Amino acid sequence: MTGSWNIGASDTLGLTVRHALRDSARGSVRLERLHRLGGRPPNGDASGLRFHTQLFSGCGDSLLDFNRRRTALSVGLSLVDF
Repeated sequence: MTGSWNIGASDTLGLTVRHALRDSARGSVRLERLHRLGGRPPNGDASGLRFHTQLFSGCGDSLLDFNRRRTALSVGLSLVDF
C-alpha cells in the first residue's frame, strides 16, 4: 500500500507499507519526504530539483538484502519531478 500527501507548497510526504499477509512473511515500511529546492523561476514553472530523505525498515530494500531485515536512512537529490 502506498500513499502520498502534499504537506505544503514545496513538500511531499510518502509512505509505503508492504506485507504478504502470512505469518512467515517479511514486510517493510518506507517513509520519504521530498522538499523542492529553489524558488519559482520568472516564467512561473516550478523547479524539478528536490531534496529527498528516505527512511526504510524491513526486508527487501535491495536484492542483496531480500532475506535480511535492516534499517537505512538515505539522503539525496531527485533531479526530475514525476
